[in-house]
Amino acid sequence: GCFIPAGGATARALLSGEVGKRLEGVTGGVGLRAADYPLELREYKDSAMMQWHSDQLLYDLAQYELVFTLQNEGDSVTQWKDRDGVVREAWTEPNSLLVIKAGTVEHRVTPITKGKRQIIKAVFVVEGAKKYPWFESTMQY
Repeated sequence: GCFIPAGGATARALLSGEVGKRLEGVTGGVGLRAADYPLELREYKDSAMMQWHSDQLLYDLAQYELVFTLQNEGDSVTQWKDRDGVVREAWTEPNSLLVIKAGTVEHRVTPITKGKRQIIKAVFVVEGAKKYPWFESTMQY
Protein backbone atom coordinates (compact mmCIF):
# COMPACT_ATOMS: atom_id res chain seq x y z
CA GLY A 1 0.00 0.00 0.00
CA CYS A 2 0.88 3.66 0.05
CA PHE A 3 -0.26 6.97 1.46
CA ILE A 4 -2.35 9.26 -0.76
CA PRO A 5 -1.23 12.92 -1.00
CA ALA A 6 -3.24 15.24 1.23
CA GLY A 7 -3.92 17.96 -1.35
CA GLY A 8 -5.50 15.84 -4.09
CA ALA A 9 -9.10 15.40 -5.14
CA THR A 10 -9.41 12.03 -3.39
CA ALA A 11 -8.35 13.50 -0.06
CA ARG A 12 -10.62 16.51 -0.47
CA ALA A 13 -13.60 14.25 -1.17
CA LEU A 14 -13.04 11.63 1.56
CA LEU A 15 -11.80 13.96 4.30
CA SER A 16 -14.37 16.73 3.88
CA GLY A 17 -16.47 18.30 6.59
CA GLU A 18 -19.55 16.88 4.85
CA VAL A 19 -18.21 13.34 5.36
CA GLY A 20 -17.63 14.18 9.03
CA LYS A 21 -21.23 15.36 9.41
CA ARG A 22 -22.63 12.25 7.72
CA LEU A 23 -20.42 10.09 9.91
CA GLU A 24 -21.81 11.83 12.99
CA GLY A 25 -25.30 10.89 11.83
CA VAL A 26 -24.35 7.23 11.42
CA THR A 27 -22.25 6.83 14.59
CA GLY A 28 -23.90 9.27 16.97
CA GLY A 29 -20.49 10.90 17.44
CA VAL A 30 -20.23 14.67 17.84
CA GLY A 31 -17.60 17.00 16.40
CA LEU A 32 -16.01 14.46 14.06
CA ARG A 33 -13.24 15.67 11.76
CA ALA A 34 -10.62 14.12 9.52
CA ALA A 35 -7.64 12.96 11.56
CA ASP A 36 -4.02 13.92 10.93
CA TYR A 37 -3.46 10.38 9.65
CA PRO A 38 -3.06 10.26 5.85
CA LEU A 39 -5.32 8.32 3.53
CA GLU A 40 -4.01 4.83 2.78
CA LEU A 41 -4.45 2.98 -0.50
CA ARG A 42 -4.33 -0.80 -0.03
CA GLU A 43 -4.55 -3.60 -2.57
CA TYR A 44 -5.32 -7.19 -1.68
CA LYS A 45 -4.34 -9.89 -4.21
CA ASP A 46 -2.43 -13.17 -4.41
CA SER A 47 -3.54 -14.68 -1.06
CA ALA A 48 -3.34 -11.33 0.78
CA MET A 49 -5.33 -11.18 4.00
CA MET A 50 -5.57 -9.48 7.36
CA GLN A 51 -5.66 -11.49 10.59
CA TRP A 52 -8.25 -10.96 13.34
CA HIS A 53 -7.57 -7.63 15.06
CA SER A 54 -9.11 -4.49 16.53
CA ASP A 55 -7.86 -1.25 15.01
CA GLN A 56 -5.17 0.40 17.10
CA LEU A 57 -6.17 3.54 18.95
CA LEU A 58 -4.00 6.42 17.76
CA TYR A 59 -5.90 9.16 19.63
CA ASP A 60 -7.23 9.64 23.16
CA LEU A 61 -10.84 10.23 22.00
CA ALA A 62 -13.16 8.29 19.67
CA GLN A 63 -11.55 7.27 16.39
CA TYR A 64 -13.43 5.91 13.38
CA GLU A 65 -11.77 4.11 10.49
CA LEU A 66 -13.51 4.35 7.13
CA VAL A 67 -12.83 1.69 4.51
CA PHE A 68 -13.94 2.80 1.06
CA THR A 69 -13.93 -0.02 -1.52
CA LEU A 70 -12.72 1.23 -4.88
CA GLN A 71 -12.59 -2.08 -6.72
CA ASN A 72 -13.49 -5.63 -5.74
CA GLU A 73 -13.07 -8.45 -8.20
CA GLY A 74 -11.86 -10.78 -5.46
CA ASP A 75 -13.39 -13.56 -3.43
CA SER A 76 -12.29 -12.47 0.03
CA VAL A 77 -14.77 -11.14 2.58
CA THR A 78 -14.59 -8.87 5.58
CA GLN A 79 -15.59 -10.68 8.76
CA TRP A 80 -16.37 -9.22 12.19
CA LYS A 81 -17.60 -10.48 15.53
CA ASP A 82 -20.85 -8.97 16.73
CA ARG A 83 -21.63 -8.17 20.38
CA ASP A 84 -22.57 -11.82 21.01
CA GLY A 85 -19.34 -13.11 19.45
CA VAL A 86 -21.11 -14.35 16.32
CA VAL A 87 -18.97 -14.03 13.18
CA ARG A 88 -20.66 -12.01 10.45
CA GLU A 89 -19.29 -11.34 6.98
CA ALA A 90 -19.77 -9.21 3.91
CA TRP A 91 -18.30 -8.99 0.45
CA THR A 92 -17.73 -5.25 0.08
CA GLU A 93 -19.09 -3.87 -3.16
CA PRO A 94 -17.18 -1.23 -5.14
CA ASN A 95 -18.19 2.26 -4.01
CA SER A 96 -19.24 1.00 -0.56
CA LEU A 97 -18.12 2.31 2.81
CA LEU A 98 -17.44 0.32 5.97
CA VAL A 99 -17.08 2.24 9.27
CA ILE A 100 -15.32 0.72 12.28
CA LYS A 101 -14.81 2.36 15.68
CA ALA A 102 -11.15 1.72 16.54
CA GLY A 103 -10.43 -0.43 19.57
CA THR A 104 -13.85 -2.07 19.55
CA VAL A 105 -14.88 -4.49 16.82
CA GLU A 106 -12.62 -7.46 16.14
CA HIS A 107 -12.46 -8.03 12.38
CA ARG A 108 -10.40 -9.50 9.55
CA VAL A 109 -10.16 -9.88 5.77
CA THR A 110 -10.13 -13.50 4.57
CA PRO A 111 -7.43 -14.65 2.12
CA ILE A 112 -8.07 -13.69 -1.47
CA THR A 113 -7.67 -16.61 -3.89
CA LYS A 114 -8.72 -14.90 -7.11
CA GLY A 115 -9.01 -11.34 -8.36
CA LYS A 116 -8.11 -8.28 -6.31
CA ARG A 117 -9.62 -5.73 -3.99
CA GLN A 118 -8.56 -2.08 -3.64
CA ILE A 119 -9.58 0.09 -0.72
CA ILE A 120 -8.84 3.52 0.70
CA LYS A 121 -8.70 3.86 4.47
CA ALA A 122 -9.45 7.17 6.16
CA VAL A 123 -9.47 8.09 9.85
CA PHE A 124 -11.86 10.49 11.59
CA VAL A 125 -11.64 11.59 15.23
CA VAL A 126 -13.52 13.71 17.73
CA GLU A 127 -12.50 17.38 17.65
CA GLY A 128 -9.78 18.01 20.23
CA ALA A 129 -8.42 14.44 20.15
CA LYS A 130 -4.73 14.19 21.04
CA LYS A 131 -2.32 11.74 19.41
CA TYR A 132 -0.89 8.93 21.49
CA PRO A 133 2.94 8.81 21.62
CA TRP A 134 3.09 5.81 19.24
CA PHE A 135 1.22 7.67 16.47
CA GLU A 136 4.41 8.50 14.53
CA SER A 137 5.54 4.86 14.48
CA THR A 138 2.47 4.02 12.35
CA MET A 139 3.38 6.55 9.64
CA GLN A 140 5.48 4.31 7.41
CA TYR A 141 5.10 2.05 4.41
